[in-house]
Amino acid sequence: LFTLDGVLTALSKLSTGIRNQHITIGLPQLILTGDYLMPATKLTQFLTLPKLELLDFKSISHSKKVVFECRTTSTSDFCPHCGLETSRVHDTRTVNILDAPHGNRLKKLVIKKKRWRCLGCKKVFTESIPGISKGARVKDITGDKRKLRVRKLLLLNGKKLDYWTKSELHKWLEDHPKLQQLYYAKETLHKLYRCKGMKWARRVLIKLLDTLALSQFKELQRLRRTLMDWKEEILNYFENRITNGRTEGFNNVCKQLQKRAYGYRSFKNYRLKVLYACS
Repeated sequence: LFTLDGVLTALSKLSTGIRNQHITIGLPQLILTGDYLMPATKLTQFLTLPKLELLDFKSISHSKKVVFECRTTSTSDFCPHCGLETSRVHDTRTVNILDAPHGNRLKKLVIKKKRWRCLGCKKVFTESIPGISKGARVKDITGDKRKLRVRKLLLLNGKKLDYWTKSELHKWLEDHPKLQQLYYAKETLHKLYRCKGMKWARRVLIKLLDTLALSQFKELQRLRRTLMDWKEEILNYFENRITNGRTEGFNNVCKQLQKRAYGYRSFKNYRLKVLYACS
């Protein structure tokens, strides 16, 4: 493996005509990314974006920026207005997308996108790239600190995520092993409560407890102890599907009534108010 700084230093010595220290790597088989050379076939895995083809690569030394020039590889798309599939290209557009830093260098994607013309409704639309929201200039999955979309994705039920979003999220979690274990535990709990019948629920719960036992993180160990203490109560839910949700709901109503009235001096009046609100 060759380090990026070493390769760039060697290239700068060979290229005496470069004045602004912009270095372009035109290798079809190898791509310089961060600190290593990687095969071009792993571009999609590295950028965690599908349907992209690498055209050029630039490393700007004075600004510590890495620029990937890409284009989309789709040959057709579906019209968002009428739903018909079209393969007629109207024109192209170039967008600049900021990605999370790789090592100590900023990562920028310059993507050439197609604009399609629908043969049905005659309207023109721009193709979309999974992982980049419409009109976005920051790649969603890996680090827009203003929106923190990755945090929202981690809290969502994984069963509700589409294929591309789920794929990107798993790529991101590979670089964060602690979050990966926490996310697995959360998703397994979702899977547990989707089980029908105590038999399957018991299997999923035991498997989760065994997995948590191997974790070195104290948060997951504490979760395992909590699940062990309430194991029978959790499994009892799958017999009758009855929870204390109604009781907690009434309790919340009582607290809200106290807050609105800034407290009650007479318990009799408070009782009548609760009965009226919960009836």
